[in-house]
Amino acid sequence: MRSMSETKRAGRPRSWLLLLLLAAVCACDRSPGGQAAKSEPPARAPVADSNSGASAPPPDAGSHHSAPGNESRARAAATLEQAHSDYLSALRIHLKTLADRGDPHSQLQLALLLPLSQPDSISEQLLAARQGALDKAATVPGQEGLVAWLQAMDCFEREDCDLQPALSRLQQVEPDNAMAWLLALEDAARSDADPAQLDRYLRLAAQADHYDDHLTDSSRETQKALEQVAMPPMTSQAEAALRKVAKLDGSTHQHDGHALIVAALATPMTFPPYRATFELCKPQAVRAESQRSGDCRAVLTLMADGDSLLAQAMGTSRMVQFAAGGRDDAYWRERLRESHWLRENFARFDSPAMLRAVRELGEVPAARAELERLGESRPPLGWLPESVNGRALITTGRLPPKP
Repeated sequence: MRSMSETKRAGRPRSWLLLLLLAAVCACDRSPGGQAAKSEPPARAPVADSNSGASAPPPDAGSHHSAPGNESRARAAATLEQAHSDYLSALRIHLKTLADRGDPHSQLQLALLLPLSQPDSISEQLLAARQGALDKAATVPGQEGLVAWLQAMDCFEREDCDLQPALSRLQQVEPDNAMAWLLALEDAARSDADPAQLDRYLRLAAQADHYDDHLTDSSRETQKALEQVAMPPMTSQAEAALRKVAKLDGSTHQHDGHALIVAALATPMTFPPYRATFELCKPQAVRAESQRSGDCRAVLTLMADGDSLLAQAMGTSRMVQFAAGGRDDAYWRERLRESHWLRENFARFDSPAMLRAVRELGEVPAARAELERLGESRPPLGWLPESVNGRALITTGRLPPKP
């Protein structure tokens, strides 16, 4: 039985303003204390603290001093709201154009952009239109894997959807992608499949030759689609407010407002599930000489070699624990140190060129290339991350004791 947190997340509505607030434009916030550093799936960040009103000062407290600041924030909010409204109008016009074209590539772009047109709620009608568009996009050359993945993930996150046809197509299109088999493992686990079936899917994933969670190509194709939207001119006030919200007002780079909107929206709609995979691959619970141990190591190594920071972080963190005390111990601890180095530097990459490179190349390749350009490709000798768990894994190969 699926948990409530696992259902109906496909096409989840996302306002670009909310994205900017949560992610400060970068593809994902990989802060040292964040989920990636802890090797767990990304948590949904709350929009606001539901109890914030309890500790707030009375309405009149400090009003004499804060009034100018409040007025400034109100003006900024109003300009952003108008820009948001203008953007939605332009996007909806473009969606109609894509729908009228009808060719497979336009249908893929339509499927990627449709959820962005309803920032407050996603209707069943829109979900049906997205599925129809994906069906028509199945023949786009070079995008068969992405389309199959999007179809499978949309279905995975809905209780009323039979996942087997989508899974079968994904595995047929991408038989050598470990993620195609790990998704089958996740689906089997929530259906209470027997351990032998879970191990079978794990073994098939281990026999794959690469791991692709499609975070990069979904971002890249969404960016291409968004860049074709004829957005109306943005006022200088709106651009300034947008840069401030994105925490780029102090940046030394010039940021165009429209490019910021595109960068914020061109993020993956869905992150792959990992719960069952990580339950099977608990280092402390798997016998070192078992078949499962070997399969876990193979899968985690493929993840560590992936092009998303999330996959790299999760793969390296678990492999450090599997390799602890063995001949590969030092190798994996150094790889984890390098992974943390990438993540802790990622937030400072705020140039427009870097934001584009992240979408086009993937987070890991783009971050590595930028650090290479800066002459900082390797962490300094003795450098350790701020993360407590990360420090412990790098220095000892084990997580610290729970408090």
